[in-house]
Amino acid sequence: MWVEILIFIILLCLWFYHYCTKQFGEFKKRGIPFAKPSFPFGSSNAKKVLMGETSFFEVDRMLADNEFKNEKVFGYFMMGQPTVVINDEELAKCVLVKDFDHFTDLRPQGYKADTKDSHIIMNQLGNLKGEKWKKMRSVMTNVFSSGKLKGMTPHIVKCGEQLEEYMDPIVEKGEEIDARNIASLFTLDAMATSGYGLELNSFENPENTFRKMTLTLVGAPGYGSHMDMVRMIFIMTAPSLAKLLKVPHLPTKPAIFFADIIERTYRHRKDTGEKRNDIINVIIEEMKSDEMSKVFKEEDKELILVAQAILLFLVGFDSAAIGLSMVIHHLVKNQEIQDELLAEVDNVLEAAGGKVTYEG
Repeated sequence: MWVEILIFIILLCLWFYHYCTKQFGEFKKRGIPFAKPSFPFGSSNAKKVLMGETSFFEVDRMLADNEFKNEKVFGYFMMGQPTVVINDEELAKCVLVKDFDHFTDLRPQGYKADTKDSHIIMNQLGNLKGEKWKKMRSVMTNVFSSGKLKGMTPHIVKCGEQLEEYMDPIVEKGEEIDARNIASLFTLDAMATSGYGLELNSFENPENTFRKMTLTLVGAPGYGSHMDMVRMIFIMTAPSLAKLLKVPHLPTKPAIFFADIIERTYRHRKDTGEKRNDIINVIIEEMKSDEMSKVFKEEDKELILVAQAILLFLVGFDSAAIGLSMVIHHLVKNQEIQDELLAEVDNVLEAAGGKVTYEG
């Protein structure tokens, strides 16, 4: 019995070693400069991230700003996964703009399985292929057109008014505030109302279920698990093993919670014909076109909507909240710029009759 277990462990270790090292010669074969890898973490920058020594978002910058700062293209390994980094502005423009139509299929994120979270992940924009990717990218581009954003502006303005009501007594008392928390509350409410038709006012009830589920989904401190980043990296670098071990793509409870809200909203609007100037409505209208019906089956459209709506929250919430909190921080630190900005805002409001509009 113990002999069989020992043999199994040895075979498993040999398989893992082979899995992590089998592509270590990929960049050398293609003549691309690269950060030398080692088992099991891969290149040095990947090791620092996986060991928790630095942020995942710094993984490219560590090499781009130092060892490969003079290279237009270089590579590194995240465990056994080769990753190419474009380190030249003009070359990046070619990939992202000029020749973008040639870069339709991105590297898959995750694995296919008959589970709710897998269906959501595999139908998000980054995992769609060919014509499906092109059509959905067109839909998501239209979501952020000037006309659509103009229609969503009143919802965001209302959140701003709620923020003002919340801040007035704090200002009168001269109390300190946590800029990150304030930015998070505002961003969440703005995205919930302009995206999904939900009016929350988290300033009055910061512990509402939607907010708690959102913070759990994005892995916010105090809500997410410290294993969230490890889980994400593990799925990205070893999707087959993650599938075998049934590692979930997303935190299960908040993912199901979000999916249920979006599905119920979609069905309600489809049955009643109700419309609202928000992201869900834009996607619903875009998906009705004949061109979209040629690419997506009718029974898949609800899942596609859910996948994109959750994607927008995953990529938009934390980045917007952090960006807003940094703006607040720098305005507080630079009184002259704060005064200049306030004067400009006052002039725009005066010209608009005291109302905040999309134009100004």
